[in-house]
Amino acid sequence: MHRTRIAVLLFLASVVSVSAWSQPSGKHHGSSPTAVGGTYSITFNLNIESTLPANSSIVCKVQIAPAGSVFGNLSAQGAPAESAASIAAVTGSTATCVVDIPFSWSVESTRNGVSLSYEIDAFNTSGSLPAVVRSSALQGVPESYPGSGESSPLSFNVTF
Repeated sequence: MHRTRIAVLLFLASVVSVSAWSQPSGKHHGSSPTAVGGTYSITFNLNIESTLPANSSIVCKVQIAPAGSVFGNLSAQGAPAESAASIAAVTGSTATCVVDIPFSWSVESTRNGVSLSYEIDAFNTSGSLPAVVRSSALQGVPESYPGSGESSPLSFNVTF
C-alpha cells in the first residue's frame, strides 16, 4: 500500500513538472519579464586566525543569481548568474577584500531578490603551481535587488 502511494505521488509530480516545462517561460506566472540591474559592492572584513604560509594570497569570489524558484527564472537561455573575484589586501591578521558585481537581467519576479554565494580561498603561491591552503564558503544569502542602476553595498565579517 505504501509503495503504491509513493508511485502515485512520483507520477503526479512528473506530470506537473512536464506540464510546467511545456509552457513558454512567460506563461508560468501570467506576467511579462521585468528588467533589473545595478551593482552589488561586497566588502569582506577578514579576521585571519589560521596560520597561512608566508607567500599566501587571499582571493574572494562572489556569485549572484535570482533567488526563489529556479524554474521561475528559466528560459531558453537558462537562469542568469553573475560572478566576480578580487584579491584581498592583507595587513597582519586582518584582510579586506572588495568585490563589485554589476548585473542586468530580465526576471519573472523581483519579489525574492537575489541569492548570493561567496568563497574565500587562501593560495600558497610559492612553488610551481598555486595550491589552496584554506577555504571558507557560504551559499544562499538572500539579498534584495538594488534600485534600478544603483549600487547596493554589502559587508561580511568572516573569521578565516
